[in-house]
Amino acid sequence: MVREIQRGGYTVEFERVETKKIMEEALVKCPWDVILSDYTMPSFSAMAALQTLKESGLDVPFLVVSGTIGEETAVAALKAGAHDFLIKDKLARLVPAIERELREAEIRRSHRDAETRYKLLVEQLPIVVYVNPIDKITSTIYVSPQIQNILGYTAAEWIKDPEFWQTRLHPEDREAVMKNLEQSSLPDNPLDLEYRVKARDGHTVWFQDQMILVRNEKGQPLYWQGLAIDITKRKQAEDEIRKLNAELEQRVRERTTELERALRAKDEFLANMSHELRTPLNAILGLSESLAEHTAGSLNEKQQKYISTISESGQHLLSLINDILDLAKIESGQIVLNVDEVDIQKLCQASLRMINELAHKKNQQVTLEIEEQIGSLWADERRLKQILVNLLSNAVKFTPEGGKLGLEVHADQAERRIFFTVWDNGIGIRQSDLPHLFKPFVQLDSGLGREVAGTGLGLALVAQMVQLHGGNVSVDSQFNEGSRFTVSLPWEPSLASDAVLRLRSAGKFRAIKSGVDDRPVVLLIEDTKETILMISDYLEAIGYNVLTAYDGPTGLDQARRNHPDLILMDVQLPGMNGLETTRRLRADPEFRAIPIIVLTALAMPGERERCLAAGATDYVAKPVSLKKLAQMIEEYLFR
Repeated sequence: MVREIQRGGYTVEFERVETKKIMEEALVKCPWDVILSDYTMPSFSAMAALQTLKESGLDVPFLVVSGTIGEETAVAALKAGAHDFLIKDKLARLVPAIERELREAEIRRSHRDAETRYKLLVEQLPIVVYVNPIDKITSTIYVSPQIQNILGYTAAEWIKDPEFWQTRLHPEDREAVMKNLEQSSLPDNPLDLEYRVKARDGHTVWFQDQMILVRNEKGQPLYWQGLAIDITKRKQAEDEIRKLNAELEQRVRERTTELERALRAKDEFLANMSHELRTPLNAILGLSESLAEHTAGSLNEKQQKYISTISESGQHLLSLINDILDLAKIESGQIVLNVDEVDIQKLCQASLRMINELAHKKNQQVTLEIEEQIGSLWADERRLKQILVNLLSNAVKFTPEGGKLGLEVHADQAERRIFFTVWDNGIGIRQSDLPHLFKPFVQLDSGLGREVAGTGLGLALVAQMVQLHGGNVSVDSQFNEGSRFTVSLPWEPSLASDAVLRLRSAGKFRAIKSGVDDRPVVLLIEDTKETILMISDYLEAIGYNVLTAYDGPTGLDQARRNHPDLILMDVQLPGMNGLETTRRLRADPEFRAIPIIVLTALAMPGERERCLAAGATDYVAKPVSLKKLAQMIEEYLFR
């Protein structure tokens, strides 16, 4: 046999053994590649050698070689564990048989190594790994040792009882879990369940259980394999969050009730204050006017001066009351703009007439410049005049005698905006004071500024009134050189595209105010900071509340939390792209009707169709025209 193997191209190192003891020693001595055994020997046999090999626990190919054995004996040897049986006078099969068994032994070793590594990995994971038979999904044939750490039960007792897992399910979860398992019908998608299990010591453990059906290469089901993760801490945290949310909601409801009560009380107070203050003021102003007209007899020069002072002080107090009430109404959303078409020329001339007498007393030069193409705009004429008069009055107040001031009006045809600029060459404003200009009851501490009367409400009212019209106010000033206050307004109010038609028929609307909750909410899902800044600033300036998200998952979360009126969706988002985010939104019944406008730089053929197929309402190619985007948003929100 040695020569036969050598003829096959192998170098042979061998040891001959004739007893069980010698074989045991040889097996320990070195790792053997193959064992060749005669069936019958004087002091030993192939069957006894097989038994000795089994007892050693080694996996070595065992081939029986004999010349006088029958077929039944050969079958018995193979059943006992021999890998092959050869006849001595037909040794041509010897080398091929050895080569075959060496290959199969290597495969078996690889499988054992893989199983060992898998078992070590499973036993180190902080989860429970289990295997269930294909014919009984609720029983277990293997469970990892972590089951004892988590529940206190050993793997052996878990496997021993086929109903062990089922009987330990929490009573409130058992029916739902069993129903899900019964309806599984061998799915290809993993079963994903959450349920509670009673531990040995009686406490409850939450599990997230994911189970898959393992199939062979032919697709035939082999067994169920699952991972059960202890999610008790997560569930406890969720319970705490729910409790906190419930408490927070209750506190918000209570706080809202308190605020509503406070607002009602404030409204009642303002109404009472207005009545109580205006009533005596009415008498003061009326009687002083009557006295000034000598209805109660002639007055000397000193008395005439006293009456004039009383009248001016009363008018100043009345102006203060009106300013306070206007601010209060704006803050509570009670200001209603009476919008109509306003003639710009007439508006400006009427505003200048209000301050001409004061300017004349200080020998100031007042000018008016209006671009010829500007005719009218839609606004509340009284409030717009209030804005201009406030600014012009300040210009007169803070410009020394003999100074200059004026009102300029020009327009931006492309952006459809109109600009009112009140300028003067007066005392100007320090740069450090500019951030405080539009705050209520703030007066700047400058020399001339402290010499003139004022409440600090005028500019605050200007800013609020301009915002009510959908515009903004800015200032450019140099200390001791003068100031320029510019009011920018849309040529039409920042409402729907049919605003003019509605205003002509109704004559009134409740103004959209910056910061109020009833402004249309637009969710912008975009990952480029510059684009976010550009679009959000523009939309907020024309009357929208803009929420932003930098990626798809955050956008989904923002949508579910805030329920926007419209969504602007970039396509090229990190991770989950804009089209997938759109599909997920459309899969939710709550967002099936919401307008979703897709923004993309991929202006390629078929891109529009691909976006619409994903669920987009409309498609805009970058670079985006802000004006056209705003028109599109208005069409979808207000059509």
